[in-house]
Amino acid sequence: VCIMVYDVTDQALAKLNIEHLNQELEAVSRIDGLTKLFNRRFWQEQFEREYKRSLRRDEPSTVIMLDIDHFKKVNDTYGHQAGDKVIQALAAVVGSFTRETDYAGRYGGEEFVILLPEASLEHARYVAERLRKKAESTVVRHEEHTINFTVSIGAAEFSAHYDTALAWLEDADQALYAAKQNGRNLVKVHQQ
Repeated sequence: VCIMVYDVTDQALAKLNIEHLNQELEAVSRIDGLTKLFNRRFWQEQFEREYKRSLRRDEPSTVIMLDIDHFKKVNDTYGHQAGDKVIQALAAVVGSFTRETDYAGRYGGEEFVILLPEASLEHARYVAERLRKKAESTVVRHEEHTINFTVSIGAAEFSAHYDTALAWLEDADQALYAAKQNGRNLVKVHQQ
């Protein structure tokens, strides 16, 4: 009688290592490297899902768009590394104001989006105003420079009249544009 014994320890460790690497890869595919918030692609997927959910149920959801006022001036005056620090500082502020069920992401450049499921426009306005004030009081240090910045914010609550998720997001973008046009460092909401 011949008995063969196999040591499967190496196989088990290799499998665990592969699972760990797959988890890391999945996280990297969702996260923006600079801000550590969701990247645009993943955020848009979640936004589309929330849009479809909102069509089926009678609960409010609100989307917020924001960007850094006069950001080009920051880059031109202090350089792109300073600009990156400002973006990271805003990302930290955004992250501190979002609930576990919210989706905060970098939409592009210095523009951010926050999806607030089950949040009314009034709640979103409250969150946005607190976020705006916190950004205004945030100080970024770069080399010997102290950089202050402000943000403009637009918000739109879901409505059944939106025939696409993009139409909903466009209303938040238009509210953001109104905040910019009315002096910046403001919160504007889209009125249905």
